[in-house]
Amino acid sequence: MSVISGQAYWAHVIAPNTKFNPDGEWSIEICNLNAKNKKVAEADGLTIKNKGDERGDFVTLKQYARSKDGSFRPMTVKDSERNVFPSSKRIGNGSSVNASYFPKAYTSMVGALRAILMPCK
Repeated sequence: MSVISGQAYWAHVIAPNTKFNPDGEWSIEICNLNAKNKKVAEADGLTIKNKGDERGDFVTLKQYARSKDGSFRPMTVKDSERNVFPSSKRIGNGSSVNASYFPKAYTSMVGALRAILMPCK
């Protein structure tokens, strides 16, 4: 399992995003990666993107909210003091975050490497 640090954008870690997948998907963009975090992401085979905007160099981490057997996979989010983050709050764009994940091969029409978000323990 790896951990990278940066700024959160488009964080769907409190409630899964169901816009494109009715079963839901956990996702977050970890942006403005420094050299150390870019090196970790590259070593894991993640694609580092840069759209020339305020996000700078970033990676997108995703995981389906339901496993293959249909059971719900909860996401645990913790604050800086390792307390459970309240579900009534949201993580805003630009928030400083640490994300733990493990890369997993993912086959799609074009093929990709998908980073799976993992709950911090």
